[in-house]
Amino acid sequence: MVEWLGVVALVLCAAGLFVASNDFSRYYHSDESKKAGFTADFVQDFKHPLLLLQATRLVNARVQAEDLQAVTRLGRSVSAMAAAGLVLLMYLLARPRLGVAAGFAVAAGVALSPIILIHAHYFKEDLLLTFFCYLSLLALARFLAEPTQHLALLLGLATGLAFSSHYKSLLLGVVYLLALLLVAPRPARAYVRLGLDAAAAAAVVFLIVNYPILWDPAGFLKGFLFEGEHALSGHGLSIRPLEHLFSFHLVNSLIPGMTLPLALAAVAASLWAAVNFDKLDRLERVLLLFIAVAYFVVELSPTKPFPDFQRYVIPAVPGLIYFFVKLLSRLAAAASAHKQLLLGLGALTLLGYPGYVSLNLLYDLNRDTREAVAAFVEQHPGNYVFESYTRDAWATVHDISGLAADAPGHEPDFYVASSFMYGRYFAGLNMQDQVPEVYDKAGRYARLFSGFHCVEIRPRFRSFAFSNPVLRIVDLRRPTGRASMCEVRFHGGAMD
Repeated sequence: MVEWLGVVALVLCAAGLFVASNDFSRYYHSDESKKAGFTADFVQDFKHPLLLLQATRLVNARVQAEDLQAVTRLGRSVSAMAAAGLVLLMYLLARPRLGVAAGFAVAAGVALSPIILIHAHYFKEDLLLTFFCYLSLLALARFLAEPTQHLALLLGLATGLAFSSHYKSLLLGVVYLLALLLVAPRPARAYVRLGLDAAAAAAVVFLIVNYPILWDPAGFLKGFLFEGEHALSGHGLSIRPLEHLFSFHLVNSLIPGMTLPLALAAVAASLWAAVNFDKLDRLERVLLLFIAVAYFVVELSPTKPFPDFQRYVIPAVPGLIYFFVKLLSRLAAAASAHKQLLLGLGALTLLGYPGYVSLNLLYDLNRDTREAVAAFVEQHPGNYVFESYTRDAWATVHDISGLAADAPGHEPDFYVASSFMYGRYFAGLNMQDQVPEVYDKAGRYARLFSGFHCVEIRPRFRSFAFSNPVLRIVDLRRPTGRASMCEVRFHGGAMD
């Protein structure tokens, strides 16, 4: 009773964190307004499967949101509930293998991980995808141990929901094939008949959730092929794995998303698990295969879209945290009482520091740097051109690197630029074989920032995902004639 009261309290606290401060502007995230419109108007472009939209529509049918901002909050709440379910699922996965205390550590580590906590606040598919992928892995492990009709249908149900959450869930097919070869206790042919039943169940579930494809198959095919081509060709920048030695997402996604100490420790623990693959139980081996596939598939793709490519590795994060806690548990079991205390303090530090980062990021969700731009505009009247990610409204132009050529029909006084736009082109300067436009835009931004007086607005804590970009307000009325530094201002006060 005490254990399960603790589990309920943990999940409820996690859910509270996931829905806290989720009323920030829908314009801060480039996709949320579109999703809110799709939800309210019962239309879709099929660039993603429809589970998130359908779930939000069901909730909205009950609460009747008054505007698109309210619809956006509902969609964020659906994502938050999926994240809370993931916390519970990781406890259920870890507890039988590692014990109660370690199970709580895994679940709390997932709940407080910055990459999960912040993305639980977005009207996006990432947390639904991750939850149903892990549910599918649990179902797969049980099915491999006991291939029955009942478990095959459960596997098909979980897989169909995963496929309905995001097209990236197709990587589960690779995991299933590898599991049949490397994990299954029986020959692969022993699972064929029931595997076909699971596939049929998954297809039925997918069609139930995504039923609009039945009268718009062309629209579905167009959206699906767009995402497939997008994954192969890149998004603005083409970021190739060999150039970064398969470490782009490690350096730029896992480390900022989990914090440096925990990310490196978790990756090291997962490598230790891989070396000891035969000593892992069936579910752990399936989980390790999933982590490897989830990481290396997105690392192989040249598509790593700025500003928030971090979300692509979210499915790997809960498993990495699991193996980190497993390794610590193994070390503690063989250690003296004094060393156990040190290991416990180390685990508390490595899991607690991400919590500190997460709470600061959460505090700043409703204290975005874009608020400072609105205050600046009020204090300094003039004609402004806003690029994407610079204001609580639609942008004037996509980006300002074209200078006056992209301006509206009057001469502007100010350009407002966002690090979520210019940062991608500056990053491209250090990458090989980009299209000429990338280098050209980077040069245009550099000349603009150095040639005119500008005010740079930085976040109190840090930029993260789609929150709190660094903003530069360029005063075109005040050319400097020489390279100059921007006047730096920080937005937001200290967190109490």
